[in-house]
Amino acid sequence: MEEYINHLPSVHDLLDQHHVHMDVAFFLARPMFNHSINTRFDVLRKADPNAKKSLPVRQTKYAEAHKEVMSSIVKSVVPLHPEKVWEDVSPGFLVTFWSLTLYDLCVPNEAYKREINKLKAQSTAMGDSKQASTKVKKEQERLGSIIAKLNDEKKKQQEHVEKIFFMLNQEKDSWFLSRSAKAAKNETITQFLQLCLFPRCIFTHTDAMYCAKFVQTLHSLKTANFSTLLCYDRLFCDITYSVTLCTENEAHRYGIFLNEMLKNVTRWHSTKDIFEKECATYPGFVTKCKNSDQFVQSSNDHVGYENFRHVCHKWHYKITKAMMVCLESKDYVQIRNSLIILIKIVNHFPVLAKLATLIEKKVEKVREDEKDKRQDLYTLATSYCGLLKGRASQFLKDSDFHQVTEKVSQVKNIVDNKSEVTKNNQSIKKKEDQVPEAKTPPLPVVNAINGTSVTEWVEAEK
Repeated sequence: MEEYINHLPSVHDLLDQHHVHMDVAFFLARPMFNHSINTRFDVLRKADPNAKKSLPVRQTKYAEAHKEVMSSIVKSVVPLHPEKVWEDVSPGFLVTFWSLTLYDLCVPNEAYKREINKLKAQSTAMGDSKQASTKVKKEQERLGSIIAKLNDEKKKQQEHVEKIFFMLNQEKDSWFLSRSAKAAKNETITQFLQLCLFPRCIFTHTDAMYCAKFVQTLHSLKTANFSTLLCYDRLFCDITYSVTLCTENEAHRYGIFLNEMLKNVTRWHSTKDIFEKECATYPGFVTKCKNSDQFVQSSNDHVGYENFRHVCHKWHYKITKAMMVCLESKDYVQIRNSLIILIKIVNHFPVLAKLATLIEKKVEKVREDEKDKRQDLYTLATSYCGLLKGRASQFLKDSDFHQVTEKVSQVKNIVDNKSEVTKNNQSIKKKEDQVPEAKTPPLPVVNAINGTSVTEWVEAEK
C-alpha cells in the first residue's frame, strides 16, 4: 500500500492537472484514504487505554482520525468548483460522499445469514462427528472455521459501520448550508444531483447501490436542509435525458440505482405504520423552510401519509411517460436503454394495472417491429414482456394505490403532461395509447419549468 500511495498523484492533481473525472479519481484514491485513516486510528486507539473496552471511545478516535486525514483533501477540492457551489453544498460533504463505499454504510446481514446457514446445513448433512471418518471430521472442522470467520467478519463490519455513522452524525449539520429557504428546496438538491449522484450511480453496480443507500442515510440521519421529497422528485419526474445519455453498461447501473430508490418509496408507501415511523417526523418530509436555514419542525408542515401516496402515484405516471417516449422513439439507444432499465426495475415498477397495460403495449410493438431487424432489442422486449406478465397478479388499481377523491382530482396539474418529458422527442399520437392524466396533485420542484414549491402544493391540498 505504501508503494501505491507513493506513486498515486493527489486527488487535487488527478482532478486539476490530469483532468481525471471525479468518479475515477476517488475510486483510485479511496484505498489510500482508508489506509491512512486506519493507520492514524490505530495510533490514537493504542494511545488511549480505554479504547479497547469502550466502543464510544473507539468511535470518537475514529472520527478524529478521519478528520485529521481528510481535512487536507477537503481543502484541496475547494478550488475545483466556483464559490457559488459551496454556498449550497460544503466541501466536506462532497469529500464524504465520494470517499465512502457501500461497505461503510450497511452490513449485508441477510447474505451472512444465508451463507452461514448453508455451511451449517452442509456440516449437519455429514452426520454425527463422533461416528464420522477422519476425512469427514476435517471437513466439518473446516466448515466450522469458515463459519467462525464469517461471524467475526460480520462483527468487525458492524463495528465499522457504527463508527462511520458516529462520524456522519457529527458532520451532518454542516453539509448543506443553504443561503435561503428557496435554495434549501432547490439549489442544494441540484448540486447534490450534479456533483454526486448522477456521476457515481452509473460508475459501477456497487456504486449504484451505494448512491441509493447514501440518499437513504441522509434521510435517516435527519440531515438539516436536505429535502428527501425533492430529491426523489427530481430523480423520478423526468428520467428521459438520463436514459438517453447512458451507454449500455451505464443503463444497467442506472436501472439498479432506480430500483433501489423505488424500493425505498415502495416500502414507505406500503403501510401507514412504516411511513409514520420512518418519514412522518423527519426533516426530509418537511414542506416549509425558514430563512434561517432550518426546517420547520411543526407536524402541520410535514407531508402526511395520504399526500405521500398521491406523490408516489404522480411519480409512477412520470416514469411511465418517460419510458413510453423512449420506446416510441426510433432511436436505438433510447429503446435499448429503456428496456434495460424497465427490466431492472420490474419488481417495483409498474405496480398500477393501467400503467402496466400501456407499457406492455409499447413493448409488444417494439417486439413486433424488431423481430426481423435488431435481434438484441427483440430479445430484450421479449424478456421484459415475460417478466411483466409474471407480475400481473400483483398489479393494483389506482384506488388501491392511493385515495382518489373529488378534491384530489380537481387539483391543478401544474406540470404540462404533453410537453414536460422532453421537447425533442415525438409525442404520443394515438389517443387510446396516451398515458392518462394522473388524477394526482403533483409535487413540483422549483425550477425553470415551473415555480411551484412543495409548500404551495401541500397548501393547495389543505
